[in-house]
Amino acid sequence: MNEETGLQLKVPQILYFEKVFVKYPSYDFIYHMFHANLENRSEIHLNPAEHKSFIWVTPSGAIKLKLIPDLDTCIKLFYKL
Repeated sequence: MNEETGLQLKVPQILYFEKVFVKYPSYDFIYHMFHANLENRSEIHLNPAEHKSFIWVTPSGAIKLKLIPDLDTCIKLFYKL
């Protein structure tokens, strides 16, 4: 979490949710999904070598965005959309 966002979370705050198996023509991988409840919208510090930008958005708003493949499926699973 810290590497991706700069957020400092302790292990008890980070909860494992589910894994999703993704199969593409040239490779397969597993999304391991974790979640944490944040008390407020903390300041985010992105690694510019890994990310261009971020926004805070609702789950239903997130699935309308251009996301990495199958991330919309993970959001729908977690939030029961």
